[in-house]
Amino acid sequence: MDKVKKRAPNYTENEKQNLLELVAKYKDIVDCKRTGSFYINKKQIAWAKIADEYNSFCTTGPRNMRTPKHFYNNIKHHARKVSAIENVEILIDITNQPTT
Repeated sequence: MDKVKKRAPNYTENEKQNLLELVAKYKDIVDCKRTGSFYINKKQIAWAKIADEYNSFCTTGPRNMRTPKHFYNNIKHHARKVSAIENVEILIDITNQPTT
């Protein structure tokens, strides 16, 4: 029979902040755009270190390497979306101003 995945508990605000601080420590590796095997391996090692350090202080239970990475990618995606909406609003304001 197939095992049903159990949903992990939500991140607390303290855990979110600590995770973002950990990612900031490895930001040059994690956000590197290069895709060669050397860089992919470095990224995997960095995410494994982030997960290990995160699990040393987390209160909601241990997380695997993929979970913090997914959380960070969601935050980046949301930030880009908010920025795009703000840029559209600025553009609309500029185009709706009467010319004198």
